[in-house]
Amino acid sequence: MMHNPSNACGILKKKFLQPQHMADTACAKQAGVYLRVLSDVVNKNVGISATPAIGLWRAPDEKAQFWLTLQLNFDLFRAQAEPLESSKANKEVWWSQIRNTAA
Repeated sequence: MMHNPSNACGILKKKFLQPQHMADTACAKQAGVYLRVLSDVVNKNVGISATPAIGLWRAPDEKAQFWLTLQLNFDLFRAQAEPLESSKANKEVWWSQIRNTAA
């Protein structure tokens, strides 16, 4: 079984915000995202999506793919750790999410 991968949100906080004493507003401006989006990412309310990842790519020695891979590995680990229950309600929610992302 895969080990618990690093959360991209935690790395963002530890690597950029804390060492550089960077405020969320400055980081949001650098990444080209709304402060609310960055705040949600830093507080682990949402994962890093493509737009913040591209903005963080502007940081030295970082690539958007790095951030998205971290997030994908974290999301995959969580999904495998919490298997989908076989109840009809959960299946309907799951299929609804699949249809919405495909649209």
